[in-house]
Amino acid sequence: MSAPLRTDEAHRRVVAHLTSHLAGVTSAQAREALEQAKITARSCVSLSRHLEHHADALMNPGPTPPATLVRLAHALAAAGHGPVALPMCTGCGKTSPYLTHRIAAGRCCSSCSYRVRPAKTCAGCGRQMRINGVGPNGPLCGTCYGKHTATACGGCGRVRRACWRMPDGSVRCQGCRERPEHTCVGCGTQAPAQALSEDGPVCRRCYQQPKRPCGECGEIRIINKRAGQDAPDLCSACYRPPPVACSSCGRIRRCAQKRAGQPLCQGCAPRPRRACIRCLRELPVHAEWPMGPVCKNCYTAIRNHPSACHQCEQRRPLISVTDGGRSICGPCAGTDLTYACQQCGVNDKLYREHLCTRCFATKQLGRALGADGAATPVAVQDLHSVLAGAGRPRRVLHWLTLSGVPALMSQLAGAEDVTHQHLDDLPNTPSTRYIRDVLVAAGVLPVRDERLEGLPRWADALLRQAPTHHRHLATPFAHWYLLHRIRRANRHRALRASTERGMRSKLRRALELLGWLDETGIGLGQLAQPALEEWVEEGPANRRDVRAFITWARSRHLAGDLTIPPAVVPVPSAFTTEIELTDQLHRCLCDDAMPIDVRTAGALMLVLGLQPTKLLELTVHDLVDDETAAFLTLDGQRIPLPPKVALLVRALRDRCQERWQLNQTASTTPWLFPGQEPARPLGATYLSLKLRQHGITPRAGRNSARLALAADLPASVLADITATSISSATRWTGYARHDWLDYIATRQRN
Repeated sequence: MSAPLRTDEAHRRVVAHLTSHLAGVTSAQAREALEQAKITARSCVSLSRHLEHHADALMNPGPTPPATLVRLAHALAAAGHGPVALPMCTGCGKTSPYLTHRIAAGRCCSSCSYRVRPAKTCAGCGRQMRINGVGPNGPLCGTCYGKHTATACGGCGRVRRACWRMPDGSVRCQGCRERPEHTCVGCGTQAPAQALSEDGPVCRRCYQQPKRPCGECGEIRIINKRAGQDAPDLCSACYRPPPVACSSCGRIRRCAQKRAGQPLCQGCAPRPRRACIRCLRELPVHAEWPMGPVCKNCYTAIRNHPSACHQCEQRRPLISVTDGGRSICGPCAGTDLTYACQQCGVNDKLYREHLCTRCFATKQLGRALGADGAATPVAVQDLHSVLAGAGRPRRVLHWLTLSGVPALMSQLAGAEDVTHQHLDDLPNTPSTRYIRDVLVAAGVLPVRDERLEGLPRWADALLRQAPTHHRHLATPFAHWYLLHRIRRANRHRALRASTERGMRSKLRRALELLGWLDETGIGLGQLAQPALEEWVEEGPANRRDVRAFITWARSRHLAGDLTIPPAVVPVPSAFTTEIELTDQLHRCLCDDAMPIDVRTAGALMLVLGLQPTKLLELTVHDLVDDETAAFLTLDGQRIPLPPKVALLVRALRDRCQERWQLNQTASTTPWLFPGQEPARPLGATYLSLKLRQHGITPRAGRNSARLALAADLPASVLADITATSISSATRWTGYARHDWLDYIATRQRN
């Protein structure tokens, strides 16, 4: 056993070791390095013995060097003495003078030591957590220890954990702590060091976070979320923070930013405002491109409309400008921003994970259906291929996020067939209707009348809100009377919107009558004719729709001898003057500032007196066009069109046919007035609203046009031109006060 080493002798040996192993280091410089490393004479004892057994410790410190050697190596390196190898943390690989902890692998920093620290029961919150400190009641986790040691900061006044104590005894939090300034090796300015690189201190502006492979996409990128127990390293493109309540708007969103410690969603997070290089408006900066800062609108416009680069002639988003003012792409400007999909290579707007919308939709469908396996049923493979090829992949992605869809996709993954019932159980949203249209157009699902098939689901949803005793009466009335009659009348034709509205009104009026009977304390069997007539007359005109329920209840002996006369067709009262009618028609024919669908609908309505519902039933095939004239097919009858009206209809047909070519995956009918959903036309209410917004009065203009036609045409011809029934045409000729007996007699003689 060796004799104890005196402190002065140990100090002398360490100085001698430094002067002999480091070229150009004098004894005074060695003692100064020991002083800078805060190594006392007592600490030199263990350091001297370590250097005695490891002569090359300065060049090869190993995984378990003493703490004094770690500080000494950094002090020597800071003074410019060398060569010296800086000890590294065995956990994260950083070179730091504060390797104050030991783990099984060797010496490490406090962060790595905290990660491997075993979990214990926190005395503050009772959770199994890593212990950060000890309080009066026992060990505390990091959160509870921070609350226990929190005090008022002398700088900002907030109660936070103290990180620095000033000479006057006051404390400073992490944000207010005065950090020492260093000369940045990048820009040469005096500023607090963000990191100590191999070349020296680096300020915050010059610091570049190191890159490493992302565990999700595999790209070498800056890591946004470090690996955890059950998740790999994630880059900024792959990491999605958990949804929390935004501190500004209160909505549940994925908040990536914080203000005063509170989460902020992307919409509420403040962004710097500068002049956009493209539109020159003072707006929040959405991206920094080689051409300069761009706002969100200009960013979207450039990304969504790639063009041929003037240098490489590749079709890419042009994000830079040459000195001559010519737009060029990212690679030609010296950057790697091509915005190309990693799977198909299309230079389109990327949706997520460096994939375009269609490729990402295909990937998500494969995950949900498992359609990439060899044992996948044929029906599932067809479903996957049809949805992946849909004309609107963004609708498919939105549909995959709806409630119930993930469970449905899991159910379909092993199904031998796909039916309408699978989609009927989902919420009736535009995305669900679009998916159904895509599957029907591809033949995966059979064709059916969606308007007719949706009535039973609507009736059941309405009846579920009614009281139980009302439901017992209204359910057979809805299913066995109303729906039965509608199905029988529409076996060979599609259900009209007016018929659908009439059925809904009849069921609502029946429930309204039952509710009124409960309020008055009268049973349906005791309802008298005067009370029924009083209830009908006191309410709006649609209360007469209860006639169907009274008829059904009387036939089943649930009500007495009650009758409600059918509603009298009211005489039209809304008309326009001839000057107003001419002015509206002139604007429809000549005003190029109006939308083409509004001009066409207005012209057909003001010339032929057509109803909006009739207009919306037209397809591009209903326009019969030859070299000399154009005809419009209405209920099997060809109606010649005036030349200027024919020009409008042709222009609208060409535009809608081009749009239909892009939406054939979801529609087999090229509508002349297509709606937002490709398989359905515009709504009649929306079309009337668009006409009124542009100064066209639909009802008054249609009535005036019909009255003008009825004054010059017999009822039979008027019915063909206006696509109405003969009874309606007869009423209009009566309004015009014309007798067409002479016309009929002349036609019979000819």
